[in-house]
Amino acid sequence: MQLELEFPLAWEFRVVAEDTPATQSAIGKVLDRYGYAQRPVRGRASRGGKYVTYSVRVVVPSRDHLDVLAHSLSSCPGVRFLL
Repeated sequence: MQLELEFPLAWEFRVVAEDTPATQSAIGKVLDRYGYAQRPVRGRASRGGKYVTYSVRVVVPSRDHLDVLAHSLSSCPGVRFLL
């Protein structure tokens, strides 16, 4: 069952990824590709320091765009999963 969402929609992804500059850069490149000026905001690091969360806030025009953006973000090198 899919949620009934009204678009355009403000959406926030939480990206759990390896804590490397290359990963943050890859996330930024995905945002650039889809025309977003926002940058990922670094959040908390894991206890061991290997992983970090990034907050990505965007406005999406449609469900299809949301799905494509989610897939692109989750495909970045170093990204483990999205919340």
